[in-house]
Amino acid sequence: MLRTQIQVTEEQNRRLRVFAERRGLSLSEAIRIGIDRLLEEESMDRREMYALADALIGKLEDLERADDLGEDHDDYLEEAYQ
Repeated sequence: MLRTQIQVTEEQNRRLRVFAERRGLSLSEAIRIGIDRLLEEESMDRREMYALADALIGKLEDLERADDLGEDHDDYLEEAYQ
């Protein structure tokens, strides 16, 4: 395990200590749990984003209209999601 140093506000410190104490954890373990949750949430957001993008593939049937994609991309996206 690597050692790192962080700064937290007094309120964050108080809430972290309460969180850790209620669960019988050390402060370090409580912080690691928080980091894991944050990273997992970010990974889920990215997976969801890619799944939505993947679902759009092939939705634009009339490729002749795509010459204005740079200007009208919002319209195309709205149409594809419907």
